[in-house]
Amino acid sequence: LQNSEEGRRKNMTYGKNRILRYAFLFMLAVIGISLLSYSVVFADESGKIYAGSANPGVVYEYKGGTTWTAISPTLGRVVLSITEYNGKLYAGTLSYSNTGQVYRHDGGTTWTLIGTMDYEVASLEVSGDRLYAGTVGGYRGLYRYEDNTNTWSRLQQYLYNGVRAMHAWDKDNMIYLGDYNSDIVWRFNPATNYAQRVLANGRSCIWDLEPYMDKIYASAYYGMLYYSSNGINWYAMYVGGGNIWAMKTYADKLFYGSYLTLRSYNGTSHATAATIPTDHYYNNILSLGTDDKDLYIGVGGEAGYYRFTSGVGKVYKYNGSTVQAVSGQMGTAVQVLFVRANQPPIADAGADQTIECASANGTSITLDGSGSSDPDNNPLTYSWTWNGGSASGVSPPV
Repeated sequence: LQNSEEGRRKNMTYGKNRILRYAFLFMLAVIGISLLSYSVVFADESGKIYAGSANPGVVYEYKGGTTWTAISPTLGRVVLSITEYNGKLYAGTLSYSNTGQVYRHDGGTTWTLIGTMDYEVASLEVSGDRLYAGTVGGYRGLYRYEDNTNTWSRLQQYLYNGVRAMHAWDKDNMIYLGDYNSDIVWRFNPATNYAQRVLANGRSCIWDLEPYMDKIYASAYYGMLYYSSNGINWYAMYVGGGNIWAMKTYADKLFYGSYLTLRSYNGTSHATAATIPTDHYYNNILSLGTDDKDLYIGVGGEAGYYRFTSGVGKVYKYNGSTVQAVSGQMGTAVQVLFVRANQPPIADAGADQTIECASANGTSITLDGSGSSDPDNNPLTYSWTWNGGSASGVSPPV
């Protein structure tokens, strides 16, 4: 079944090889359900969408329509980055005391502080089952989370102005680091902890990194895109407009923001996709995220680099042709959007059962799927099939 976790197949034979005796007539009957297949299916196939705001720095979860629920207390001045690691959400922040902090979501509205380093944790990334953090100020470097000791190892320090953006590229298993205040990209090898500077072009900052087709792209100050097919040789592509704070691959195109204009690139040409309403003078497109069905657009006054304390943080949704607001105001900026892939449900068909047949007409059995669960707490539907029949529901009688 598409988007379902196939339950474990059970050879469940009821009344197997039981001899049924009626008066002096002996009958051999095998009453059973063989190759019982049990599945639990997503009621909602889309992933969960999270937003990190500025002034105050709060993490929100999208509930549909225009409803977003705060799932964190104030974690600082700005939530700059969100990722998932080992089934939990992690958030990198800029605190009110100008320190970088990392929090782990432990359910409900509980977040645990697991690291304080440098001035801000501008980026978080997972590569090779390890969690990495890029920082600005102080040692302005790259850190790796050590699960067994709940500490952070500093792998790189004094990476020029610090790490604004990070992306682990599946093509070469390297982590690409974008500089906080210059058009510099580092290529970091997690196996050797060696960082090679592969792009250095002065200017201002690498705001985001995103793969598209067979290349990796870096977005920068005032309408500049860089790209590379091998991660080592980089080329500039000036597209004009404002700072390109965010990029995201969606509907086979590379989308990016320029001021409040959403633009797309198909590998050959650029086009305007949509224009976001102007709610505040400082507002720009700051973040992009997609659940593959729609593209979500976070706007506001940038609070990580410029540290604006003014703006109107909102989220818009683009469906490939039109754009609409899907939130009210969330602080002064939606600095980051993160889409968490919907995790597969866990199917549990219950313990094996052996039932003695009570009559020549057979006997009933109640199946039990109540042990099944969904890690994302999404509603589930239940499906039971076997040779010659089927049933639905958590505990259907058959």
